[in-house]
Amino acid sequence: MDAGVKGALSERRGIPWRSVALMAVVGIAFGLRAVRLGAQGFWFDEAYTHWIARLPLSESWRAIVVDGVHPPLYYAVAKVALLLGQGEAAMRLPSAIFGALTVWVVFRLGARWAGSSAAWISALLLAVSPIHVWHSGDARMYSLLVLLGSGCMLAFTSWLTRPRFRSAAALAGVSALAYLTHYFALFVPLVQFVHLTLHIRDNPRAIRGWVGLQALAAVPLAGWIYALSQREAQTFGIGWIPAPHLSDLLGTLVNFTSGYLGPPEWWQTALAIAALLLAGLGLKGAWREPRSRSLALLWAAVPPLLALGMSVKRPLYMDRFLLLSLPALLLLVGRGVSLLPRRAIMPGAAALVVLTGLAMIRFCLWPGQVREQWREAAERLERADPGEAIVVRVLQIVVPLSYYYHGSMPLEAMEVNRQVGSLSELASGHEGVWLVYWNAAADIHRVASDPPFRPEEESDAEAASWLAGQGPPLLERVDYVGVTLLHFGASR
Repeated sequence: MDAGVKGALSERRGIPWRSVALMAVVGIAFGLRAVRLGAQGFWFDEAYTHWIARLPLSESWRAIVVDGVHPPLYYAVAKVALLLGQGEAAMRLPSAIFGALTVWVVFRLGARWAGSSAAWISALLLAVSPIHVWHSGDARMYSLLVLLGSGCMLAFTSWLTRPRFRSAAALAGVSALAYLTHYFALFVPLVQFVHLTLHIRDNPRAIRGWVGLQALAAVPLAGWIYALSQREAQTFGIGWIPAPHLSDLLGTLVNFTSGYLGPPEWWQTALAIAALLLAGLGLKGAWREPRSRSLALLWAAVPPLLALGMSVKRPLYMDRFLLLSLPALLLLVGRGVSLLPRRAIMPGAAALVVLTGLAMIRFCLWPGQVREQWREAAERLERADPGEAIVVRVLQIVVPLSYYYHGSMPLEAMEVNRQVGSLSELASGHEGVWLVYWNAAADIHRVASDPPFRPEEESDAEAASWLAGQGPPLLERVDYVGVTLLHFGASR
């Protein structure tokens, strides 16, 4: 048989095996993200997502617009998820699917940009990425943001190579969906514009065509912005984000490599530095598509650096917002590993994937991070005596607590729209009072922070006197992750 025919046949035989192997990696990625979807209860933001999704369509829209913190696309996904069930697993399943699909997209990008070896290594690293596995099991929009951001880059590359109707429609369509998912998705067109500007001599007409496609992609976002402009209060609820520092860039790198649990341990710092060095090596080597090297660098660096700079005026630097850059970092790392001496590629890649996988198990599975324990708090409140009152410190607490609480006593709010009522009046006529506090804490890096309950931070004078022992006797205090229950007896 002719040698060329033999080569063609062997290549065709190899294609299914490569596809099977890729599907296996995607399947493993999905399994890691789906294995404990319902093991923990909702944290506040997830419960808010569920609450919005349960409302009638018109009421959901009004609530999303009034909130204004996130565009509406993911809430539409959450409404669809409700068709699968009301539980945590059903609500989180779309995120697990999005996370697994992102592994496939990253493989496609790696194969196109930097070669097969880099593609496999990058896909495997993303499959076991601690921070990505965690947020792919979260009933929020971050997994979808990473998928659509990666999809934008894949569509952008296809359009640059073959600017036809199909690739143009894909770029405009995926971009439009990304912009309706999270405001940080707008970093993607910024990266693309800078990339086109740097390579304007290679394709001087590309910017004009790209601008036209972005104008189409921005039409749905413009409709959303118009809806926001009609609100009475032109504010966004992001005042809780702490001010970042330059050192937070290292914290983000640690989070993107081994998962941030607190001040980094020595091995986490070593792994983060190794990833940075490998990414630097990846920049030095030749890529299959040379221009993609600068695109990957811009994609990895621009969002965190620009978010840090913008935070000087108003803090908005959060690792979960910056997950958009994670695929780019892993693509650079994968390319760097593939450029090691031939004998070092396999052991180097295996060591990196295994270390990342072990970090993921520690971070997500065993013992794993613990979300706010509203489910456990509600179960304790359901065992309260029927003659007692349940008072939540702020009205927002009703959102997660009401999902799990099925007792006979109503949930009363002490503070509504910053108007604080009398705790004694709410407790009047009851045999005892359960006072519920939400120990919320904003952390740039940690996915599940558990700050201690601090009675001294109580601003209401009457409640502060109760906490200081000058009111009804404190019978019991129960601390859960993110939630504290204080059980007071009847007034003296």
